[in-house]
Amino acid sequence: MCHRNSYLNEVPEISDFVSYLAQVISGEISAGEFWPGFDRWLGKPRQGAEWKLQDLCESYSWKGASLAECTKELRPLRRALREAIARGATPARLNAALRGVFDWGMDPASARRNYQWALNQGDRIVDLYLSAFAELAREQPTYDIFGTAKMNAGYTKVYAIPSLDTIIYDSRVAAGFCWLIRRFLLAHPEHSVNGLPESLKFSVPAAKGASVSRDPSGDGFRFRAPASWKDWASSNVRASWIITAALAEAGPQEWCRGRFALRHIEAGLFMLGYRIDPANARVPTERSPRHSAKPETEPPVTRVTLPATFDEAYALLSKEPNAAVDLTSLTGKPFTAYAKISRDKLPKIWFPDNYSVDQDYWGANYNRARQHIKRYTVPLAAWAASKTG
Repeated sequence: MCHRNSYLNEVPEISDFVSYLAQVISGEISAGEFWPGFDRWLGKPRQGAEWKLQDLCESYSWKGASLAECTKELRPLRRALREAIARGATPARLNAALRGVFDWGMDPASARRNYQWALNQGDRIVDLYLSAFAELAREQPTYDIFGTAKMNAGYTKVYAIPSLDTIIYDSRVAAGFCWLIRRFLLAHPEHSVNGLPESLKFSVPAAKGASVSRDPSGDGFRFRAPASWKDWASSNVRASWIITAALAEAGPQEWCRGRFALRHIEAGLFMLGYRIDPANARVPTERSPRHSAKPETEPPVTRVTLPATFDEAYALLSKEPNAAVDLTSLTGKPFTAYAKISRDKLPKIWFPDNYSVDQDYWGANYNRARQHIKRYTVPLAAWAASKTG
C-alpha cells in the first residue's frame, strides 16, 4: 500500500496532476465543456468560453438546497459524528447520526438499506465506524478494515462529513474527478504512452437510478466500477490526498478557503459529475496506440506549417487586453487563447481544452492528443500573421 508522501511527491504523473488540479482550482484551467443545456440546468449564465470549477461550486444544489443550506443542515450530524469519534458513543446514538446522513444524502430506499446494515451490526457498529474513519486518515492505509466495514455512496458520506481531510467519493464526485484526470492526460500525453497510468486508476461507482450518463471514460482511458469496498476506499483516500495537495499549491482562493475548503472542491466536482455524455467518450479498440507498448524510439514529429512563429504569436497576444484574444476554431467554435508564463517559468499559450503550447510544440502534430491543438493554433497563427502583415 502506498504512503501519502511517496504517492504525492515521487510519482511524476501525480505531482503533475496536483499542479494541473491547482490550476483548475485557481481558474487558470477550466473544468471543461459540457452538454447542450448545461447552463440552463445549472441556472447560471456561462462566464467566458468554458466553465470554471468555482462556477459549479457556486451553483451547487442537492434536493433543492444550496451548499450553505446543506452545510447548515449537516451541522448537528457533523457534531454528533465528531463526538462519537472523540469520546465514543452508544450504538443507538451513532446509528441516529448515521441515519440522519443517509436521509440527507441518499434516496429513501438506499437510505433505509444502509441504515439497516448498521443496525444489523449490533454493538460492533461503533468499532467498525471508528476503525474505518481512522483508516481513511492514515498516512499509509491498508484498507483491511473495509473487508468488514461498509464503503459505498452512503458510507463515504458518514466518513467524510466529520473530517476536514476526506472528501465524499460518490458516483458524481468520482465522475467529475476522473473527468479531470482524462483531460489532464490529454493535455499531458507524456504520462499516458501506455494508457491510463496505474497511479491514476480510480474507480467510478455506478450511478444507481440515474437517468443520465456519468461515465468519464474515453480517449483511451477506462474508469471502472469499484471491485470491492477496499477498492472504493483506496480511490476515496487517494482522491482526498490529491485534492488537499492541490488546494495547498493553489493557495487561498476566495471561493474555497478556510476549514471547509475541501467541501467546496467536492461540491464543484459533484456538479461537474452530474452528467458526462457517452457521445464525448471516444473509447478505442484493443489496438489503440494508447494501449500499445512504449516504443524504443520517439515517434517522428510532423509539423503543421503556420503563417506565424510561436514568438510572434506570443508577443502579439501578450499585448492584447488580459493577454487574450477571442477567435473561431477550425471547427467553427468560438474560443479564447491567452498568453501566460507557466509554473515551470516558460512562456506558453493556453487554449480552452486545457491544452497549452510552447516553442517546442508550436505546429507539432505528433500524436492523437496534440492533433486537437491544430484547431486552435492555425487560426491563432493566422490572426498573428494578419497583425504583422
